[in-house]
Parts: sequence; C-alpha cells; structure tokens
Amino acid sequence: MPLAPLNSDDTNQFIAHTLQCVQEHAQPLAGILFRKTGGNPFFLGQLLQLLSKEGLLRYNLPDACWEWDMAAIQARPMSDDVFQLLLGKLQKLPEGTRHILQFAACIGNRFCLQTLAIACEQTVAQTVDNLRPALREGFILPGKDSAEAAEQYEFLHDRVQQAAYALVATEEQKQQAHLRIGRLLLQNAEQGKLADQIMGIMDHLNRSPAFIKDPSERIKLAAYNLLAGRQAKSAIAYGTALTYFQAGLALLPEQAWVDYYRLTYDLHMECSLCECLCAHWDLAEQLCDLLLSQARTDMEKVDIYVNKLVFNSDRERYHENLQLGRQGLKLLGINLPLKPGKCTVIWEILRTIWCLRNCKSADLTGLPDMTPVQKKAVTLLLAQVGAAAMTNPALLTLVMTKISTLSINCNNAQYASMGYACYSFLTGSVLGDYRRGHRLAQVALALLEKHDNNSAKGIAFSLLGSLISHWVVHGKTGLNHLQQAVDYGRKAGRVLVVGDALTMLIENKLILGFPLQE
Repeated sequence: MPLAPLNSDDTNQFIAHTLQCVQEHAQPLAGILFRKTGGNPFFLGQLLQLLSKEGLLRYNLPDACWEWDMAAIQARPMSDDVFQLLLGKLQKLPEGTRHILQFAACIGNRFCLQTLAIACEQTVAQTVDNLRPALREGFILPGKDSAEAAEQYEFLHDRVQQAAYALVATEEQKQQAHLRIGRLLLQNAEQGKLADQIMGIMDHLNRSPAFIKDPSERIKLAAYNLLAGRQAKSAIAYGTALTYFQAGLALLPEQAWVDYYRLTYDLHMECSLCECLCAHWDLAEQLCDLLLSQARTDMEKVDIYVNKLVFNSDRERYHENLQLGRQGLKLLGINLPLKPGKCTVIWEILRTIWCLRNCKSADLTGLPDMTPVQKKAVTLLLAQVGAAAMTNPALLTLVMTKISTLSINCNNAQYASMGYACYSFLTGSVLGDYRRGHRLAQVALALLEKHDNNSAKGIAFSLLGSLISHWVVHGKTGLNHLQQAVDYGRKAGRVLVVGDALTMLIENKLILGFPLQE
C-alpha cells in the first residue's frame, strides 16, 4: 500500500522510533530530515541509511544509543546524495529490469503496462517478470485503484523516475529511446482511437526531430502534430497546443507551400491563433501576414482577416479593424461604408424589417442552407461589432442589420441565433419595440440550444445579457446570460467576449445593488 508523506510530527515519531530515543531528543534531526525529504517515508529510510554509511549517524556501543553530527548533516546537499544513492541501487537491479525501467522513465511518472510492453517489444508477461524486482524494492507501485492495479504502474517519486531516466547514458540515447517509443506506439495505436492517444505519442516523437530523416515520415508527423495541437486546443490548453503546431511547422520542407499547401496553411493558421491566445501578438500578426501572402483563394483570405480582427479586438485596435473588415467584405462582394449617413442607416433598417417581417420562430425547417459566402460575411461582420460599438453607433446599427438579413432566413441554428440576437437589439434599442425585441430574443435563446459553437454562444449571450434582456425582465436574468457569455467565451478562447461580458456583469451588479465583495 503506498504511503502518504508524513507531517513533521509523524516524521519526528518515525525518527525517534528508528533510533530508539525520546522524541524531544530526535526533534532537531527530524526537522532537518523532514525539510530535506518532504516527509517521504521512502526517502527518510534512504537518508538514514546514507547517513549511517557515511558515519554521520552512528551507534555508540558503550552508551547503547545513536548519535549524530547535526552540523555536518545540515550542511550536506541531501537531494543530490539521495539521487546518487537511488541511482546506485537501480544499477544493482537485474539487467532486464534496468532496461525496462529506462523505457518506463521515458514514458513518464505513470505508465501503462501494455504501453511499456509495446515500447520494449516484449510480451506483457515478460514485462511483468522484469518489473518484479523493481516492485519488490519499492521503486515502482501498482495503480492506486484495484481495477487498474494490474495495468497501471507509477514510480514511487519523481526523483526515482529521474534516477531511472539517468540510466539512459547520453542525451542522444534518450532522444533515440523517445523516437523508438513514439514510433512503436504509433504503429500499435488502436484503429479509431488514434485521436485519443496522439498527444502522448507526439510528446515522444517531438523530442527527436533531428533523427527523423525520411521526408514522407516528417510530413506524416507534421500532420499528426496538427491533430495533436487541435486536441490540446479543444481542451483549452493553448500553450500545449502551440508546441505541437510549432513542432509540425519545424518538420515541413522548404517547398511546403508548393508541395503540401493544405497542411502548411492549416498549421500556420492554427499556430497564429494559439500565438494570439497565448498573448504573443506580434508573432500572431507575422503569421497572419505570411498567410495572406500565400493564401490561394478569397475565402481563405477572409478567414485570415477574421483572425486579424480577433487579434486586433483583443488589443483594442478598433479603427484598424474597421479597415480590415471592409477589405475582407469586399472580397465577398459586400460594400460596407465606414461612415454611413442617416439615410443609409434608415434604408437598411426598413429593408431589414421588410425582409424579416415573417420571422418569429426557432423552427428553421424548410429554410435554405446558408452559402459559404453568407457564412464568411456574417463571421466578418460579427468580428466588427466591437469595433463599431466603440467608434460609430450608426455603423453598429448597419452591421447589425446586415447580420440579421444574412443569417435569419437560413437553416443554420448557429448563425440564426446571432441573427435573432442582433434583430432583437434593432427592434428594441433602435425602434423602441421592446416587447417584440424580447420575443425575438427568446427565439435566439431557443436556437442557442440547438448548436454547440462556443464562440457563437459567447457572442449571443453577451448581446442578450448586456443589450436586450433588461427591457422587459428583471436585470438578474441578464446576469445569468452574461455569466454564460463568460463561460462560453473562455471555452472558445475569445478574450474580448469574456472581457466585455465581465465588464457588463460588474456594471449591472453595481446597478442592481449587489454588495461590493460580490
């Protein structure tokens, strides 16, 4: 049974019992050993053996008691000594056990028996036999849950794993070991389950890119890094995702834009997004500029403009965003004036009311599907809502009308939900028909339940909570919407959505009389 770390009192009792003395006498020594071992029972035992071996802890036969040199013990760098002691003990294990522990240490602090067997090219039975000496010595432990005891193992402590890893003599040998493990795991990955295992596999293969010479293997591994990065990004681990995308880019050949365009484009695009999410703004912008110079279609360029709009919004570069959005919309054949006059705004409002006069239901059955151009246009327009709101109210109204007309009359819940949110804002805030605006907001809420796009949900809930719900219901309802906007915005990595929603959440709570501590 694995032992939990001892506290200082337990450590004192352990030392006093071991040295057969009263606890008051053992207290100074116990305090030093507790600080140096963190109360780990295994390390306490190892340290006592080490001190005895070096004569710093010795038995006084005439007086029949243990005695120790406190000053010398306190001065010694015990962590290094324990490491060397562990290394020496590991080296005394049978060769087969040492060999298998090296691979186990490369896998990690916790390892699966099946994975270890594959990495060592042994049967499970052979692997179990080779692990037995390490189990007897207490270097490794079976899984904590009885259901996994025969399948999962872990090193007793990080220092034990580090000592086992040190058995692999050189850095080159370590890289070769990781490469071998990664290749074998990739070959033996269960069909249909590769996506679940790919991050762990690439953690090994990315340790040794210099040893991967075959061009076709490098391209394949670049694609696997793209998959691993997307897995990490979906788990909101943006820093981890970035390392996979960067590793994938490093594996590409010089002519990658010509020979492997789609893979190269996707890796650069994902990398730019994660650089932004990690607040590496300049690197994100450089990647976007490179993408714009290499993109082959207008639709791809629009996607890049959307990313640039998001980056700039996070840095509050609103005026630049209006220009970028206009350039992107031009590629889709849509002209958006930067400073619309009153007549233009009134005309667009009337046109929107006429086009959407029969829209009042969340049932989208029978409506035409959105075209790719419509989707890109709505995405671009949504990315400009913040910039328009901060710089030009008339432009904000115009943007809202275009989002509404482009998205509501189509069979797409994700876009229609945002369209209804925008239309409810126009109906209430602009036209003053608050009850109808509220009814349209309920349609938007019903549509939000029909899709799982976190970014779209974050935007829609932010609109509903900050601009719409308070018209006809209590302000606390809007607080719930804003909290949902924060939650969905975080999941989507939309920093600006989260920031805006949090700002409105605080402002509305103050207005509603919440205590300052809330």
